[in-house]
Amino acid sequence: MTKIPDDTKLAEAVAVTHLARLFDVHYLKTVQDEVDVAFREGDKLVGLGVKYNRAKGRVVRMGKVKEFYFISKDTLDDRTIPIPLFSAMLKVTIVRELEFFQS
Repeated sequence: MTKIPDDTKLAEAVAVTHLARLFDVHYLKTVQDEVDVAFREGDKLVGLGVKYNRAKGRVVRMGKVKEFYFISKDTLDDRTIPIPLFSAMLKVTIVRELEFFQS
């Protein structure tokens, strides 16, 4: 039987899926820290932490990741953005599905 993923895992999947349409995305982990999503924007590496049920987290400074932000359920501040707003802000091309059953 398959276990249903919790809200945090689903929020991470949404963030990664949306960003993967625009950037090469990566997951970074060391013994002490992890970056849920890392991507290159220009010449800088940006990290995102998904904190869906708790908005506050510790900003991670890992290697070349110099900018770090959080995605949360409903918090908005200098370093945290709600996931619906995050998703809406991404400039992702809309794909139109082919119609297989044409009249």
